[in-house]
Amino acid sequence: MPDLPSSPIDRAALERVLARAAELQTTSGEPVEQFTEEQLVELGREVGLSPQHLRQAMAEERTRSVLPEDETGIAAKLLGPGRARASRTVPGTARDTLATIDLWMQRQVLL
Repeated sequence: MPDLPSSPIDRAALERVLARAAELQTTSGEPVEQFTEEQLVELGREVGLSPQHLRQAMAEERTRSVLPEDETGIAAKLLGPGRARASRTVPGTARDTLATIDLWMQRQVLL
């Protein structure tokens, strides 16, 4: 492939390019490398991402649920999928977060 002329790339385009390049490599049959957390942080620094945001993204990826592929068929098209999912990442330690949730459940939901 010929080299394209060099021009600035915005953040959204960078994300699309990196995602597409990773997808192409995965489907090419080439061996897929695995990275340590520190290697990912270093790679992120090279493209201007903060270590804090990288670590949060890695934590979210570790806890991501794998759901079945989108449903097909007339019922799914008319009524929508049979499952819904939501998640939230909150700042703080696991201990503090669980204590806050426990206190809220006791006071607000009477559990």
